[in-house]
Amino acid sequence: MVTLGVASVISEAANKLSWLTGGNDGLPGLTFDPVFEIFPWSIDGRTAYLYALAWLILVLIVARTVVSSSFGVALQGIRQNELRMRLIGAPVLGQLVVAYALSAGIAGVAGALYAQSNGFVGLEALSVDQGVFGLAMIVLGGIGRLYGAIVGAAVYMVVQYAAQQWDPYYWMLAIGIMLVLVVRFSRGGILGALDVVWAELTRRLEAHR
Repeated sequence: MVTLGVASVISEAANKLSWLTGGNDGLPGLTFDPVFEIFPWSIDGRTAYLYALAWLILVLIVARTVVSSSFGVALQGIRQNELRMRLIGAPVLGQLVVAYALSAGIAGVAGALYAQSNGFVGLEALSVDQGVFGLAMIVLGGIGRLYGAIVGAAVYMVVQYAAQQWDPYYWMLAIGIMLVLVVRFSRGGILGALDVVWAELTRRLEAHR
């Protein structure tokens, strides 16, 4: 709730500071040099897609390295029991600050990719909806799982597209129903449900043998 409140304040502040942000008109007409001075930005979005994909792979490698490190294990311990981590002498506050800085850096990369891909930045980039959509993607994929956001984002976009074709005004109803089903029947998200199904299949195969 605090995050949503801060997002609302920042969005309204950006709207008022039109001399800096462009207000409701945003910042149109952004131009960027070709990637590596070879691949120009085009209307079909091919360069933007491959460029964003390359960054996604790079960020995943960095995130995987962090998760597998002692720092990543400490963050998992903080998530499970912050008080116990403090009792064993872990610098919880410092580690949380580093984690927030890393997440802010990744968000900054995403924002830069958005600007480069679209050549435009509007107030919707700071809207509460963006935070809600991101949270919905994480919940769908599986909170606390490295690849949960990727799976959740892919499923979210597919369902959103299909629902908008069905009804362009009430498409969020489909997203809401899917979120309710995931939270009700699979607290680990889609990846958690797949783990349960895989474990059950493995158990039955072993029992059959």
